[in-house]
Amino acid sequence: MTDDGRGAPVAFGDFVFRPEGRILLLHDQPVALSGPARGLLARLLEQPGTVVGTAALMASAWPGVLRLEANLRVQMAALRRALAATPGGGRAILNIPGRGYQFALPVRALAEPPALLSVADEAAGRPPPLLVPLIGRKAELALLAQRLTERRLLTLTGAGGIGKTSLALAAAAAWEAVAPGRRVHFLDLATISEESLLPAAVASAFGLGTPGIDPVAEIGIALRDRETLLLLDGAEHLALAAGDLAVRLLAGSLVLRLLATSREALQAPGEWLHPLAPLAVPPAEAPASLAAVLAWPAAQLFVQRAAARLGEFRPAEADAAALAGLCRRLDGLPLAIGLAAARIDMFGIAGLAAGMADLLAVSGGARRGVAPRHRTMRATLDWSHDALSPEDRRLLRRLSVFAGPFTAEAVHAVLDEPDPVTLERALRRLEGKSLLVPAGAADETAPRRRLLEITRAYAAEKLAGSGEAAAMQRRHALQVLAQVEAAEAARPLLPLPAWRARHDHLPYELRAATDWAFGPSGEAALGLRLLAGSAPIWLELNAMAEYRQRLETALARLAATGEARTAAAARLHVAAGTAILHNTGEVTLMTEHLRQAIEIADAAGDAALAITATAGLWMSRNMAGEVAANEAVVADMGRRIAVLPAPDGRLARMHQRMASLTAYFAGDLATARRLVDARLRDAEEADRHDMPIDLETATLALHARLLWLEGRPAQAWDVARAALRRAEVVDRPLTLAYCLTFAACPVAIWNGDPAAAALAARLTATGLRHRMPYWQGWGRCFESALDAPPARPRGLELTPFHLELLGTIHPALADPATIARAEAGLAPWCAPELLRVKAETLLQRAGGEPGVARVAERILREALALAERRGMHAWALRCATSLARLLRRGGEAGAARALLAPVVAARTEGQELPDLRAARQVLDDAAA
Repeated sequence: MTDDGRGAPVAFGDFVFRPEGRILLLHDQPVALSGPARGLLARLLEQPGTVVGTAALMASAWPGVLRLEANLRVQMAALRRALAATPGGGRAILNIPGRGYQFALPVRALAEPPALLSVADEAAGRPPPLLVPLIGRKAELALLAQRLTERRLLTLTGAGGIGKTSLALAAAAAWEAVAPGRRVHFLDLATISEESLLPAAVASAFGLGTPGIDPVAEIGIALRDRETLLLLDGAEHLALAAGDLAVRLLAGSLVLRLLATSREALQAPGEWLHPLAPLAVPPAEAPASLAAVLAWPAAQLFVQRAAARLGEFRPAEADAAALAGLCRRLDGLPLAIGLAAARIDMFGIAGLAAGMADLLAVSGGARRGVAPRHRTMRATLDWSHDALSPEDRRLLRRLSVFAGPFTAEAVHAVLDEPDPVTLERALRRLEGKSLLVPAGAADETAPRRRLLEITRAYAAEKLAGSGEAAAMQRRHALQVLAQVEAAEAARPLLPLPAWRARHDHLPYELRAATDWAFGPSGEAALGLRLLAGSAPIWLELNAMAEYRQRLETALARLAATGEARTAAAARLHVAAGTAILHNTGEVTLMTEHLRQAIEIADAAGDAALAITATAGLWMSRNMAGEVAANEAVVADMGRRIAVLPAPDGRLARMHQRMASLTAYFAGDLATARRLVDARLRDAEEADRHDMPIDLETATLALHARLLWLEGRPAQAWDVARAALRRAEVVDRPLTLAYCLTFAACPVAIWNGDPAAAALAARLTATGLRHRMPYWQGWGRCFESALDAPPARPRGLELTPFHLELLGTIHPALADPATIARAEAGLAPWCAPELLRVKAETLLQRAGGEPGVARVAERILREALALAERRGMHAWALRCATSLARLLRRGGEAGAARALLAPVVAARTEGQELPDLRAARQVLDDAAA
């Protein structure tokens, strides 16, 4: 190679360098390099394998111009990045400390030079291509593209790995494509470690080969009238310096715009901030079908990246729930999702969701063009953590004890920071650096923040290594206990939406606190107190399945803690019984827990707790169909309430509801009606939510059932729908499930209403969505009963509570054991109907045998008399219809009309409903 730059081209690796014009080619395409970088390469290739001193290199890069060695380092870094685009290229240039640089790759001369390509300096600093389409960023992209036409300085902020660079590249490309002549230049600031190097690096990005003393001024002159956008990527570690430089650049050229990505603002005048949120993830309560999960951008991105890894990829339907959970665990962070998807071939979706313990360390491999800080999530977070002050690092690691959103007040209580004002400033600094994210507000004056899950895992590692973990976790558990007690005290006082908004974070903290309490370094006694006092929170926030699992852990530790005979133990047993009811409905296990709770509470002298446990025992016996036993339970509960030292409105309301239901199931409609009417007149307590099921909804549901049995089916349907509307307004899944089970579905089915199937399906879906298997099972019961032919659901353990109701829906569902219970007086509320079903079944099986007809007639007359005596006019109509039909077939048409006509005439509503239509048909047949 000659001194004037002429000479034969040379090749190394996949590159070709033409000394004439100093052009570097990769696969016959020009590589964008600044003039100084091309000069450095030319000088190194003159003596490959030989160390070239810094003075010689600087003379080649900036002939005749005095430059600092820092300028050389900037250009050498840019040259190395360009060469690293091929395998082994990152090792092409070696730094020999104290001596200079050496070109280390084998170099070979080319016999015939390739065709000459002209490369203008404006090719320098071109942005890298966006290799995959953006997902879930359509709105942000449109907004940024619009803002770039309106504003000159924009900063895209957000946590590391949230996708700032990709969105910025897409927005820059969209801006450039709007008008011919626009140009985008790109500078990765991660390679710049010193503020003093910024001006030269920016000049290099604009392709200024030999910038003078003031590169910023030269950039303004060079741009002339050409619309240009400079994209500064990764500015957080140089934020203030980048902001100052941006102001100078924009002042020097009216055609220049600047878009920066940073984890914090540049704090420059005129800066417009756009905080970037994570991709939307499937919510925990969403249906877990694959189609529903793939409607969310985070899941779409995972599938895209997994397909890139495997060639093609489509999740199975069975993977839907695991994929949704993985996306939530990764907080919708694109980098984390991409890194996880890169291991799809090793773990599969289920393995990634359940078995990958350390997502911080997961690497996507040494992908070409990926900055080292984006190779793992730990590297990304190290980048942010290392830039913090020691005080902010300590605060960040201590915040890892919070599993969900937190207020500054909660942080102050746990961390014991002496000055709330100083603490709030520190929290704002962490938020400004995208290490905390906003998480709504507990109320108008208490903003919440939270750590992204991966940031929290990183901070927890730092806490574990600091020696502070045990003390911080204990303080956190105590503060959670105080919050649980405050939540319980506020429950009767606040409207339910306000109560939920204030306390919806507590399950997160309860999980973290109880995990620590029952862990190797925790305090099990504190864990018992946390679980014993938090039942309403788990119930209101629909996490009873998880609560039951945690209760089982706590109950197994009772003996070891010495708490087995305390009030806390009784509360755990009550909570376990309640959790079983709303989870699987295992009556025997539920009853055992509640009996233990009553025994322990009585021994501990906690009368109110014993009454609460008695109410749970009533429910378990109700499910078992123990009507007589429940009458004794209600009487016992009334006696206990009467001797309380002070009136307790909640327990009194609970007792009144139990008494009215007990009377209904005992067939005492008069007493049930009196109690229900009294509750309906008492509107003062209607909006209280201090019981598991909304009291007004429950009262309306029983009112609807009473109306139907009393022979007022149209009114019953109106009231059932009113109860359903109330349940929807209250917005408590348990209340909705109860209303559908006890009122809406039965009344609709008894009335033959077309809405019955949709209501049954809704009940099943509600139970599934909110993880309430017991109530989901009721939905399946109703759906199976509506099938043609009707059937019992498979795989469900049906209690007398189920079987009695199913027997009233269709004769085929009334089994002999349930009918025998009715004959024995154990199912008073539906005994007339089940006796009628027995008679009809006898007639169907025996044909026209006279002896069987006489037996059936006797049963029907007993059933009719029983229904009339108890005021059950709905069952009386059915019994009279069956009996009249039997009499007509036996040649007693006149007796049939005399029996049935008064019953039909007494009905003032429901003329088009199935039962009355059937009765009129029998009358017509008897008159023929």
